Amino acid sequence: MINLLHTSEAGVLLEPIKYDPAKTGISVVYTLKCADVNGVAKQLKDNGVELLSGPIDIPWGIRTASFQEPSGHIWELANHG
Repeated sequence: MINLLHTSEAGVLLEPIKYDPAKTGISVVYTLKCADVNGVAKQLKDNGVELLSGPIDIPWGIRTASFQEPSGHIWELANHG
């Protein structure tokens, strides 16, 4: 899944991740559809991956977790229906 967001909306949609492309140079967040966000987030943490957020419930009904991979890209796991 690819989410296209206007940068003015990204902060609200990605909270609690601090999205500031001027400081980080990151302007893309990749979303992976994931039925078991909790389970995959635990696997990531168990393998030394630091989560940027989550797992958390987003007000519009999606559970998410986010992490940053070594080359700097941010990935979001989301249980979109």
